[in-house]
Amino acid sequence: MKQTFKLLVAAASVVSIIGAAGTASADPVKCHATIGKTVAKYQAGLIKNLSGCHKSRNAGKISAGTLCNTATGADLKGGRSGARQKVLDGIAKACVAGTDDAVLALYPRCPSPVATSDNGGATTGIDTFTEAGNCLLDLSEFYVNKIGEEVLGYPASTALPLTKGQQACVNGQAKALAGLIKAATGLTKCQAGFEGDGGMLGLDGSCISSTASAVNTAVNEAFAPAISDSCGAANMPARSDFRAIGLCGETTGQLTTCAQNRVAKPLANGLLAATQEFPNDGAGNLTCGAGKADVIINAAYGDVPGTGKRTDTRLDAGYTGFSHNVDVVDQYKGAVLLTGCNADCENCSVTMDTSTATGNCRCENSPTTKCSTIGGADAACGGGTCQCMFGPPLALSAGGTPTCVVNRFAGDFTGSTGVVGEYDVTTKTRALVHTGINQLQPCPVCTGGTSGNIGGTGTCNGGPRNGLSCTTNAVNPDFGASSFDCPPDPLANISGAGLALALQFSSGTKTVTAGISNASYCASGTCHCSVCSGDSLVGCSSDTECIAAGAGTCGANLGVQNPSQNKCDGGPSNCVADPANPGMGTCSAGPFDDFCSGALRNNGGGIIPCDVDADCDALDSSCDGGDCGTCSVTKPRSCFLPTVSATGSPGIFSSEGVSAFCNGLTGNTGVNAAGGLPGPGRVQLDFDFNVYCGTSSTQFNLPAGSNCP
Repeated sequence: MKQTFKLLVAAASVVSIIGAAGTASADPVKCHATIGKTVAKYQAGLIKNLSGCHKSRNAGKISAGTLCNTATGADLKGGRSGARQKVLDGIAKACVAGTDDAVLALYPRCPSPVATSDNGGATTGIDTFTEAGNCLLDLSEFYVNKIGEEVLGYPASTALPLTKGQQACVNGQAKALAGLIKAATGLTKCQAGFEGDGGMLGLDGSCISSTASAVNTAVNEAFAPAISDSCGAANMPARSDFRAIGLCGETTGQLTTCAQNRVAKPLANGLLAATQEFPNDGAGNLTCGAGKADVIINAAYGDVPGTGKRTDTRLDAGYTGFSHNVDVVDQYKGAVLLTGCNADCENCSVTMDTSTATGNCRCENSPTTKCSTIGGADAACGGGTCQCMFGPPLALSAGGTPTCVVNRFAGDFTGSTGVVGEYDVTTKTRALVHTGINQLQPCPVCTGGTSGNIGGTGTCNGGPRNGLSCTTNAVNPDFGASSFDCPPDPLANISGAGLALALQFSSGTKTVTAGISNASYCASGTCHCSVCSGDSLVGCSSDTECIAAGAGTCGANLGVQNPSQNKCDGGPSNCVADPANPGMGTCSAGPFDDFCSGALRNNGGGIIPCDVDADCDALDSSCDGGDCGTCSVTKPRSCFLPTVSATGSPGIFSSEGVSAFCNGLTGNTGVNAAGGLPGPGRVQLDFDFNVYCGTSSTQFNLPAGSNCP
């Protein structure tokens, strides 16, 4: 039979395969059914262990250090090894080498990320039924662990024991998850009946469809109600309740999108499908083609598993510290294409998906018109220029100086994925900096109607399209709904063609080290960043960036601003590592900045700087409720250490991508002074992935993509 097999690597990849087929006889049918039944039972046991472990840990009945999202950590009763052996013994009893080789051919080679599970035999492929069993068991553990991370969360030890309402939320999802797995086991029964009636060995399309229908029914009858009931306002009255647990959402709607639709449902189907077949090209090779994925920036909700922290998404820019720990837009959806993947669907080339369906490319002469050309003439624009953007306008307010930044891509992505969940992708952007409307509304926003939700509609407030219709593309946690339809006034642009930024997003570590000598400008004698001698819009840490941009050399022209290495009292040596923000520092001897209490960032930081209460009173009309509070929020000044660093984390459902870079100079001395430009920048973005079959709109089922056409 002909099928498509997909294995998620970083974001997505697509595997086109022709499955092994043969005429079924009594022994092969029994062998195949035993594999499916025993491994499916083991998967259900893993879910039960994870759920039980979370229930006990959340109630404070077991050690807070118990790793409940791992198969070994959740094995509280010590039965894992015995259960694994029982599966292997059952397969050995039902499957005989030689007699049942047609079944073994369905599992040619163990796929990544557990590819070494089958390396004990004569080849690096699966040679025996024992190797096939070990591969399926390891694959099951890997993906069930991922279900636990996303669906059941992992509260920090300081949050334990959870409230009864929080415990009810997790327990309700655990119960519903068990129901999904039970519904998915219908696949093994369907397959056994199909092959017993003389059907071909291997996954049957009608069984896949009927199982998907059963799982969808379980979602509608169990999972969705479990989220709305167990995690509703009665048990989870505040977003802080969700954050404490570490779930992948802060509302029941967000949990439905993430835990139910993006994780649990496709895995419930996909894990059982993997027990039946690893489709292949007939020669035992997994063959990868092209794939696509939506990449969603998750800035405002969700915790980092195991830490109890909010997402680490943040932007740090410039030497003054005023533009550090800044929130970015939340739920912006980009898209990528992957090609040239290897046999394990790894090392894929990553490029931008500019199809009009993404809506991220707009005509410069008509911001509501979608186009598909990166920075070039496009027929949809009547021959005008199409600009592809890294999110809708980004509102920033630092040091009392508001700006609105439009990040345009200056070229396609270059880079690749690595092993499962790892990636390193370079983007070239031009950041067009505009003077902001005011401190609490730097950019035009989409307001009214349903604009508070992604895809909701309203009208533009501010900018050249003030009062005209708009669709929300992202939400800034501090400043409201952002839309491509509501651009800033082009006459407010103070950066010309835009600051040239080479943002290299990686799931690894990125750094910028102070090494530019200039005693006249750098307080420590060395700076992290300067600007290129031929173009002050291009920030640089070495001549390499300037040469690549055809803009001379680095460090010969620091511009009119004195960047200083930081603004710590007592000098750069008083910038000490900040334990709460690895890679960043705080000024140990001050200064300590004061802010108005009635206008705070979503992350708790201040927006409006002040010296006395009257500074806040003067802006009351701009604040919620007509009150900007008092000048009572004090924060230590943030600073850059000699090496600016950021470390990401790989993941198949979500990951953290980081970049460290240099900012150039704008054409506004006030903005440069407020931000401390030229100077280094650092950004950390939490990405969620939605993966599709080829270029279709069908979300594929991990780990095998058996539902793909």
